[in-house]
Amino acid sequence: MYCQSRPNMSASLEWLLLEALLPLFGATIFYALLGAARWLVTPKARRMGWAWTGAVDPTGWLYGGTILAVRAGLQVKNLAIYDESPYVVITAFTAAFIAGIILTAAMVARGEDPEWKPPLLLLVHICGLMAVIVISAFEIQSAAFTIGVSNV
Repeated sequence: MYCQSRPNMSASLEWLLLEALLPLFGATIFYALLGAARWLVTPKARRMGWAWTGAVDPTGWLYGGTILAVRAGLQVKNLAIYDESPYVVITAFTAAFIAGIILTAAMVARGEDPEWKPPLLLLVHICGLMAVIVISAFEIQSAAFTIGVSNV
């Protein structure tokens, strides 16, 4: 739920940070910070390689993005939100469908080849898709807060 103890932070911004970006990218940030901390505390002679690219988990982003987009799109049950931004709701559902299809294809590829790594082009597309999902969900959430719905 939304804390009322931060009067300077809008409810929409708090939602964006704590319920959209943190679940999507929190593990990536944590892994990168852990790698940096291990690098700082390990003597140079004993440093081992750190798989920095392991922080980039596009399948996790797709999974989280699909859930975020579906949750945002389901706000259509509140017709006032749909009336205010119908294209954003449609965009959220479309992005959720695309993310789900790409996630399934990635899971199949990884199942067929355990050494499979997402190609750079896929990473670029996933980043773009995550931007669309986060922006759509943020717009829907902002519309909900505007009409007084806070339990989205």
